[in-house]
Amino acid sequence: LTPPDTDKDGKTDPYDVDSDGDGIPDKEEGIKDTDGDGIPDYLDPDSDNDRIPDAAEGRKDSDGDGLPNFIDKDSDNDGIPDSVEGGADTDKDTKGNYIDTDSDNDGIKDEDEGVEDADNDGKPNYIDSDSDNDGISDRNEGTKDTDNDGSPNFLDLDSDGDGIEDSDEGTKDSDADGKPNYLDTDSDNDGISDKIEGTKDSDNDKKPDYIDTDSDEDGIPDKFESAANYKNYPTEVKPIEVKTPHSDSKAGSTDVNGSNESDVAVDMPAPEDNKVKASTSKPANNSVNTSNKEVYRVQVMMSAKSVDKATLANSGLKDVFVYQDNGYFKYCTGKSFENESDAEAEKVRLRANGFKDAFVVKFVGNKRVK
Repeated sequence: LTPPDTDKDGKTDPYDVDSDGDGIPDKEEGIKDTDGDGIPDYLDPDSDNDRIPDAAEGRKDSDGDGLPNFIDKDSDNDGIPDSVEGGADTDKDTKGNYIDTDSDNDGIKDEDEGVEDADNDGKPNYIDSDSDNDGISDRNEGTKDTDNDGSPNFLDLDSDGDGIEDSDEGTKDSDADGKPNYLDTDSDNDGISDKIEGTKDSDNDKKPDYIDTDSDEDGIPDKFESAANYKNYPTEVKPIEVKTPHSDSKAGSTDVNGSNESDVAVDMPAPEDNKVKASTSKPANNSVNTSNKEVYRVQVMMSAKSVDKATLANSGLKDVFVYQDNGYFKYCTGKSFENESDAEAEKVRLRANGFKDAFVVKFVGNKRVK
């Protein structure tokens, strides 16, 4: 009888140093039958029956466990069998998943993500770049457990435990405190937790309360309407004498926060620390807006008494629009904006330069509207 030629290379097996043509010499594969399929390894094109050809796996020992990949059922030792991971290269890093310890390149090891499909999208977590389908990548969320609920952020639909899903909060950092909203339990830094404020929009300004610094649009920032600051309500005036940082006379004013004590200092940046650049735009008409168009301004402070121009100028406000409301003088940027987004950008600039509670207000003509 003619001896078999398993790999059809023209050499019969007794004279072929690689009888199955898998690139691994017969002397290394030997006559053992690793997968118990009745075919000795030297004749078996898939010696460990992991559905990845020995020719692809080769003789390398990727996880250093003493078993070459072609007979190692978990070549990268990530706890996920090669038969599950297969030869696909999910993250296109030239390493097949079966030897890639981070198959989706999200910064989280496959052994930590596992084969569970948390969001039921048909992709196991180890090859899903957004395992909980919250719109925030696993790479951003990571394995930290911010709210200590036993679920790492990449699998937690509410990473900060504030009752608002990460998919609603997103990665924006509304209060510029270095924490994205989905990890911030007080996203607008008003002293009222997101859990309490929630996603309702009390003033119908298209901003949910948890990121609205004036949820009822009454001109008084929420942080001075919270229970902890009830004494600062404008209706509960308790006169005291406190000197302004700019003079020895009583300021008789309140800051943009709505602090209501009728003789408190104006809360503006001290002149020596002030970095706010005065507006270079032409002052808006400070009495009547004849166009009656909707415009936006940035309110920076309020006062029970009129504040002199010199004090304002020392704080970088040389172009100011003043209106009165409920017995208070309220001071805004003289420059008005047709687009709310432009006003928001100016608010951010002012906050970054000392006016930490600046907020956007809307006017029609000379009248503030909600």
